[in-house]
Amino acid sequence: MSASKDRGAPRLPIKLPENARICVNVDLAFEGFHTACQFRQRAPLPNQTDHFSLSFAEYGLRVGIWRLLDALEEWGVPATCITSGLAAEVYPKTLKALHQAGHEVMAHAWTNDANSLATDDEQTEAQEVVRSIDAIRQATGEAPVGWMSPGGVGTPARLRALASQGILYNCDDASDDLPFVIQVGDIPHVVYPRTIGCNDLSNWLNPSNPPSAFLEAIKAQFDQYYAEGVRGRPACFDITLHAHMAGRALLMPALHEAMRYILGHRGVWVARKRELAQWILDHPDYHG
Repeated sequence: MSASKDRGAPRLPIKLPENARICVNVDLAFEGFHTACQFRQRAPLPNQTDHFSLSFAEYGLRVGIWRLLDALEEWGVPATCITSGLAAEVYPKTLKALHQAGHEVMAHAWTNDANSLATDDEQTEAQEVVRSIDAIRQATGEAPVGWMSPGGVGTPARLRALASQGILYNCDDASDDLPFVIQVGDIPHVVYPRTIGCNDLSNWLNPSNPPSAFLEAIKAQFDQYYAEGVRGRPACFDITLHAHMAGRALLMPALHEAMRYILGHRGVWVARKRELAQWILDHPDYHG
């Protein structure tokens, strides 16, 4: 639940940099798995590794991420790469290239298997957070300042571990259209809510939709937020692209059309997540 100063009143509008009408985040999910990814050909057996499912995920780390990087360069926009520690450990050169291209690398726990859940144990969470941060730091030369738990499911113990390790913001929340600030002990920490709707997993893979459904979802959500921004209430939304999903040739034409549509509007700020999080943190009037 957000830390609103008055839960009975609407949140005051904010002013985005350069008076932007909307903030768009392009998120790349660069994920590693131990036993299976989100795609399976058949129902899993207990404790069995699904090698085909792992190969589906491996496509993103080997091929899909490079296709998406080429697209980002063509669009001229920065992205936030949501990165598992395991993926950083196995593909450090790829992650280094991402970082050198100007994209933000944020942490996404160690793996993204379905059983990689946050716990209530302080020591377990401290170890998970440190291990994931260290893998990214070793690959890129810079520690991440953002975090998203697999599925966005965190715990108070994980939140305390994140704040203590210098994580500026986390995305384990879906309660708002804009980031807000909470206190974790005496540390100000930005909660960066996920806007959920434009995700290749929920718009394309899981429902077995055609690529056009993903395109229409992006345009519809953008149109609503943009109209609100024109009326003086800017918001932000995520376009989440998993390297092993959106990085496939099938979805690329829809993504190119979506970005042409978005970038054809005035007052659009396509930002890395850390930039908006820092903007919110630097403006006390926008807290809560």
